[in-house]
Amino acid sequence: MNNNNFLKFFSIIAFIAFMMVSCWATVESLHMSLPWPKPLFWIATIGIFVLSSLGSKLVVDSFNQRIRVDNRGWRLIGGVLILLVFWVLFSLTTNTHTFFYNARSKDVVMQDLGTTKNYLQQLSNNTKIEDAIKKSQNSYEEKVWNAFKNLKAEIENPNNTGWGPVAKDRLNDLNAVLGGQPLAILSGSFSSAIQRQKLIMAYQQMVAERIAEKKQEIAKSMTPQEVETFKKEALADLKDFGKAEAIIKEKNRKGTKLSYEDVQRTNDILVKGYTTIMNHSEYVEFSKDDNGKYIDKQLYVPEKGNIVTKTSRLLSVVEVWQDYFKGKYKGMGFIYWILIAALVDIAGFIFFDLAFRRTE
Repeated sequence: MNNNNFLKFFSIIAFIAFMMVSCWATVESLHMSLPWPKPLFWIATIGIFVLSSLGSKLVVDSFNQRIRVDNRGWRLIGGVLILLVFWVLFSLTTNTHTFFYNARSKDVVMQDLGTTKNYLQQLSNNTKIEDAIKKSQNSYEEKVWNAFKNLKAEIENPNNTGWGPVAKDRLNDLNAVLGGQPLAILSGSFSSAIQRQKLIMAYQQMVAERIAEKKQEIAKSMTPQEVETFKKEALADLKDFGKAEAIIKEKNRKGTKLSYEDVQRTNDILVKGYTTIMNHSEYVEFSKDDNGKYIDKQLYVPEKGNIVTKTSRLLSVVEVWQDYFKGKYKGMGFIYWILIAALVDIAGFIFFDLAFRRTE
């Protein structure tokens, strides 16, 4: 009898302990998702955990052949339904969210800051526009020099004794590619290799000058007036990012977790960065996977214009699970935290059953 009383007393204490751990995790998750007073969540979660425990007991009793139980099938169905609704869909999901958040919030936030910082640096450095300008300049220069090589070859041709039809056609081809004021036919002798080279050098110098002028024109024509504006915006955002990264690095150094307030402040900074990127997305080269599909462009350029950062999604239990099912937390141990959350609750259910088990 004493042993039974001790087991019952111990089981009640253990049940309360595991219930408090589970309810704490649920309350933390709900409070991140909804800014309501914590006492309200505590009242609700304790009640729900007790209901889940009763559901587990209904399942256990329906299989216990040592006691008399009426309507075993209905008890089993009722217990399973209670567990599905109150445990799987509520307690297990929220607890996993809290455990995962505490373990990985720094990693997710730093990843979000790093990716966003990269895109802001593109804007501040004007990377995409510079690449487009260089591409256009290089294309123009290549075409001009190719046309020049054809003219050069004709001038060097020993069978060519002067400005005949072929030489004039080659010069016309060069002028067509150069654009602007056409190069004139220069007077010069084709009588010797030295004279031919002098003529070639004269044209080469004129072509080089025209290419330099054209490159400047291309740069001016392809640089929008808004560039200086968004460069300043991006630089201002990057300064704030530096402050946010410093806070997280200090937390890592001390081995402390990010508080809800830390994440909210960082998210406010991220939203500004996301907004700058969204407003000037045409000048950003977004990352792609091996199949050429954008990896995260939809985050920075949402269809409806509603910005939701990776960090803000971390605060929502629903969005965290959505991201998990989309494979966004690969390699971050999400399944491990599902198992931990399940074990905490299952331990509570076992002790509940031991504390209140029927013997007849």
